[in-house]
Amino acid sequence: GTAAEREAARGPYLGVARGGVFGARSSDASGRAALDALERAGLRLSAVDAAVAERWDDLEAYRKERPDGVRFLAANVTRDGAPVLPAYEVVEASGMRVAFVGLTAPSAQASLRESGGKGFAVGDPVLALESLIAELREKADVVAALGDLAAADLSRLSQAMRGLDLIIGDDDTFLTVGPAPSSTLEQDDRPGFSNAFPPVRLHHPTLDVLSLTRTPDEGRFDWRIVHEATTLDDSLNPSAGYPEP
Repeated sequence: GTAAEREAARGPYLGVARGGVFGARSSDASGRAALDALERAGLRLSAVDAAVAERWDDLEAYRKERPDGVRFLAANVTRDGAPVLPAYEVVEASGMRVAFVGLTAPSAQASLRESGGKGFAVGDPVLALESLIAELREKADVVAALGDLAAADLSRLSQAMRGLDLIIGDDDTFLTVGPAPSSTLEQDDRPGFSNAFPPVRLHHPTLDVLSLTRTPDEGRFDWRIVHEATTLDDSLNPSAGYPEP
């Protein structure tokens, strides 16, 4: 909550997650308490990972109670052959249309079947995105994939998925001391159907912030992506009403 308040003071931001939004059983908050806190902190979109799949009843109850709350996205999750959640969401941000696509790792299928019942299937995330990419490029200026994916799928997305811009799906090492590293990626004259930038490596425990600038340049755009992270350590006092992570 404190880190989100600081970020909000810098300007508008959109909170997204790869999953895990119901917290861990060892956390001070889990289930709806964790999700409600993240929503208050600015979370708006989340993919479905194995941890969310384990809480499918909580997910469905939340969606009924809070239809305008956090939107869950899953492009490759079906039940009896039909989609169970929206595949993507297009949002307006600082004059840009950004499409976020939720991708679920196939390893989450067992959790879905245990918590949600029969009929659930998790398809190939790369093939699911491939079937959507032309539609997404028509609707959005930026296409970003959200998901807690295996290294092999991250590699396939990076190397073969032309038209995808950002992959928010990789993990960095745990941080124990010192500030979280920052990084900058740039590309001039980037066409619409390029290969994705290298997967964004998210740290833990941090609030990771991506800032994207697209500058018109003779029919194409120059891109600049800055990745910063605020370490959630004892230097941040928890805001009132927010459980500690």
